[in-house]
Amino acid sequence: MSPLLLSLGTGGMNILNGIAFQIASQIELMAIDKIPTHWKLESPAISRNPLVRFVDWDKIEKWDDFIDSSLKPYQPIFVLSCLGGNTTSQIVNFVKALKERNKSVILFAVLPFEFEKCSKEQIQQVLCELKDNVDKIITISNEAMLQKAPKDCNVLVIYKMIDNEVLRLLLSEIQE
Repeated sequence: MSPLLLSLGTGGMNILNGIAFQIASQIELMAIDKIPTHWKLESPAISRNPLVRFVDWDKIEKWDDFIDSSLKPYQPIFVLSCLGGNTTSQIVNFVKALKERNKSVILFAVLPFEFEKCSKEQIQQVLCELKDNVDKIITISNEAMLQKAPKDCNVLVIYKMIDNEVLRLLLSEIQE
C-alpha cells in the first residue's frame, strides 16, 4: 500500500498545490473540492496541477462508495483540511468512513484566522469529534503564522508560511 495526501475543500487544495512539487515523489496526491465554474468552462477533465488527482466533490454521492472505489490501495491517508469553511461539516463523516474501513488517518487541520467567521467553540467541537476517528491530529494555526509574519507582508507571504509548515510536518510524518 502506498501513502496518500488527500485535501478536502478549497483551502486544503490550495495548500496541496503549494507543496505538490516538493512531495510528489514521496506520496500520491489527491484533492476533493467543488469545481469552480470557470474551470468547467475550460475543460471537463480538471487538474490544475498535473501532479494532483482532482475529484469533483459534487460527483461523490456517498463517502463509503468513494472510499471503496478510489482509496482502497492507500495506507496511511494524510487528510489536509482547513477548518472553518464549508468543508468543516463534512470532514467528520469522511474520516469516520475511513476509520470504518481500517484506514490509518493522520489529519492536518489548519485552524482559521481569528477574523474569520467561525467560532472557536465550533472548531473545538469538530476537533473533539475528529479525535475519536483519526490516529493523529496535527493542527496548524493560521493565527500563529500571522503573528510570526513580518508586519509589512501581504497575505501571500502568510499563505506560503502555512504551506511550508504543512510541508515540514508532513515530511516528518512520512519519515516516521
